[in-house]
Amino acid sequence: TMRDIRNQWKGTVAPYSSQCIRKSGANQNNAVNEFYRYGKMPNDPHLKCYFSCLCFELKVFSSSGEVDIKKWADLSDFLDISLARKCSNFIERDPCQRAYLMVKCVHDHLSKLYPQ
Repeated sequence: TMRDIRNQWKGTVAPYSSQCIRKSGANQNNAVNEFYRYGKMPNDPHLKCYFSCLCFELKVFSSSGEVDIKKWADLSDFLDISLARKCSNFIERDPCQRAYLMVKCVHDHLSKLYPQ
C-alpha cells in the first residue's frame, strides 16, 4: 500500500529527519507526519524545504542542486531510474519547490499503482 511505501521512505530518511525538521521549520506534528501518515502534501513552504533538506543530506541533490537520478532511484525499491528521471525533470531554481515537485510526482505516480 502507499502507507507501506511512505513508511519505507520514512525509514530511509530517519537519520536526517529531525535535523531537517529543525532546519526547515516544518512542524513535525503537522505537515511532516501528515505526509507520512496520509500522503497529504499541502502547499507548505516548510514542508517543501524539509524535502529539500533531505535531498541534500541524502546526496540526491549535489551541493550545486543538480539531481543524482541513480542515487535517488537507489533509495527506494519503488522508484526506478525512468520514474526518477521523469520526476526530476522540473525546471525550478528554488531547491525547496523542486524537491516538493519531485516527491509529489513520485507519490502521485505510485498512488495510481498501489492502494492507499
